[in-house]
Amino acid sequence: MKTNPRTILALVLLILGATPLAATVVNGQVTASGGGGIVNVDLDFIDRDTGQSIPLVNDDTDILGFFAVSVPTGDYDVRFKPPTGTNYVAEEIRGVRVEGASMNMNQALDTGWFVTGRVVDESSIPIHPLDLDVIDLADGNARYVDNDGTDTLGNFSIVLPAGQFDIEFEPPVGTLHVPLKISDVVV
Repeated sequence: MKTNPRTILALVLLILGATPLAATVVNGQVTASGGGGIVNVDLDFIDRDTGQSIPLVNDDTDILGFFAVSVPTGDYDVRFKPPTGTNYVAEEIRGVRVEGASMNMNQALDTGWFVTGRVVDESSIPIHPLDLDVIDLADGNARYVDNDGTDTLGNFSIVLPAGQFDIEFEPPVGTLHVPLKISDVVV
């Protein structure tokens, strides 16, 4: 097979002209409010332009709560998602600008209380999937909550800090179910 010299030249120019995306090493430690590191906290960087989580490698904390991830330059909402089954409260830091060679980001997670329940329709059939939204009445803002949906049996389990909240239940689009709000939930 004969290769066209123009094709080879075009490929060489394409390779030489390609520039990798700039990336920043974001490192830090996730600790309990008392100071000890928390293992297996998952970090998610949500692109503020697209609303999508960017794929990361090794984005969980180690046994001492430390992490180091390579993140493309950009603006993100950063989520710290504690391991399922623990009573640490998930946190979201909004509007983080990631740039430069490296940056440090430490985060303390408070402990909270489990808020659990089961959502069924009038015939006692579980509603799944169902999205839960939590509004913090202290400031009127939506609060980031990890695992904020029902399972196939209609069960949910979220962790909230002490406070007063509205919890909104949003049924799947296209169903006959209507949204429900439980107001003034004290945790």
